[in-house]
Amino acid sequence: MLEKILAFLVFAMIMLVMYLQSESYEQRKNEKAPRISTNAYIGSKSIKKEQNIHRYMQTRNMVMPRDFTADKRYYVAFDLEDGNRKEFKVSSNQYKELMERETGTLTFQGTQFIEFIRRQKAI
Repeated sequence: MLEKILAFLVFAMIMLVMYLQSESYEQRKNEKAPRISTNAYIGSKSIKKEQNIHRYMQTRNMVMPRDFTADKRYYVAFDLEDGNRKEFKVSSNQYKELMERETGTLTFQGTQFIEFIRRQKAI
């Protein structure tokens, strides 16, 4: 039993270090990228659940705590005026505010979503 706990802790530490390195690398890369604003259309929205630790524990017959909940990641895909499509991770509040098929001005920097300003419909 002690071996399983130790193996899990080592795995968790390795995953944490890898996550922190990838996040800081992406953040530095985004800071160097130009800030771009372009006309866009919200093509789709999705929610993805991250359950990597849960899968690891299941494969090793380890018990998951009852109060465990998977992390949810919110994504919005924008169709740009140049024909490209870009998908961004957004906060849950941003996800709720953005509606599919809306048009407006998208601002982003690298892989980071900055804002989406809806185009007002003419009266």
